[in-house]
Amino acid sequence: VSYAASSMALSVKRLYPSFLRTIPSDEYQVEVLVLLLRRFGWAWISVVGSEGDYGQLGAQALEEQATRQGICVAFKDIMPFSAQPGDERMQSMMRGLAHAGTTVVVLFSSRPLARVFFESVVLARLTAKVWIASEAWATSTHISSVPGICGVGTVLGVAIRQREVPGLKEFEEAYVRADKGALRPCPQSSWCSGNQLCSDCWAFTAQDMPRLGSFSVSSAYNVYQAVYALAHGLHQLLGCASGVCS
Repeated sequence: VSYAASSMALSVKRLYPSFLRTIPSDEYQVEVLVLLLRRFGWAWISVVGSEGDYGQLGAQALEEQATRQGICVAFKDIMPFSAQPGDERMQSMMRGLAHAGTTVVVLFSSRPLARVFFESVVLARLTAKVWIASEAWATSTHISSVPGICGVGTVLGVAIRQREVPGLKEFEEAYVRADKGALRPCPQSSWCSGNQLCSDCWAFTAQDMPRLGSFSVSSAYNVYQAVYALAHGLHQLLGCASGVCS
């Protein structure tokens, strides 16, 4: 049961009969993005994806659905895994976007490559555009913290609904208050004997709580949903009641 894998390829039950997830398929994300484009009357766009199933399949599906809805994709490109800000490959992409002249650019990308993309946009001084974000980076501070990004234009996007795991924040806060930064024996494992002290393992404090960020909290809730889905499924399958299973 995956909490973050949204690739449409994983919906093919013939290939992945045992795969379930607690995050929507990108198929629905593409539908929402096309609805957004139609709602604002944007009929001439550029599409950029990141290498891999998420970005490539998402960009392809978006192009197909947009075309069926009368939206012209004037420019399309895929960022390779090896892309670096301002390298020759990204410079070529920036020139392509500038030459296409579209105001709207849909970026269907993973977070790491989305940052590479916007660092390249800033270097190329591409401004006054509307950037449409896929859910992987739409609310990420990793992207909003790119130096100079405030001058590139407007960003709109879609995001997975975020909810907090009941009691998680209170549990973590109580834990760090009780710990007070004291060193503890390292948990037994294949790479660490039980009599070692791991200062890095237990350095988490209440001041670090804001660093979790919205993406981490959202992922935590999806994990929570996945665990409870399995637990309830087993509970019903085994005919459990009051802690006793038949």
